[in-house]
Amino acid sequence: MQAGSLADADLRGANLTQTDLRRVDLRGAQVDETTRMADYQRLAFDLANRGAAGRDLSGAFLTWVDLAGVDFTGATLADADLRNADLSGAVLVDADLRGANLTQTDLRGADLTGALLDGADLGAALTEGALLP
Repeated sequence: MQAGSLADADLRGANLTQTDLRRVDLRGAQVDETTRMADYQRLAFDLANRGAAGRDLSGAFLTWVDLAGVDFTGATLADADLRNADLSGAVLVDADLRGANLTQTDLRGADLTGALLDGADLGAALTEGALLP
């Protein structure tokens, strides 16, 4: 499954370790300790459902994840791998994105006011309507 939706799905006890969840919406899904999924998928689920404001996500591997509209205000994403992620409409105000890989990331409509982007790779990122620092 790519770019689909499992929003509000009951995933308790599901084995998603071999499931392609690229850009799949997991908002509101029910996941617990019995749900088997890759660590980066569990992190993406957590961020999509609980937000990321103020969190230290330095070096996080978050490629191809759907984090559209997530609040990353003041978060540290230094050296994070966000290639091909959907961050459209995300709030990245005062976020530390130094050295982050944002290649082909969807940043349309995102707010990056005050964000630190030194050394970040924005190659082929979609930035239409984004508020850049």
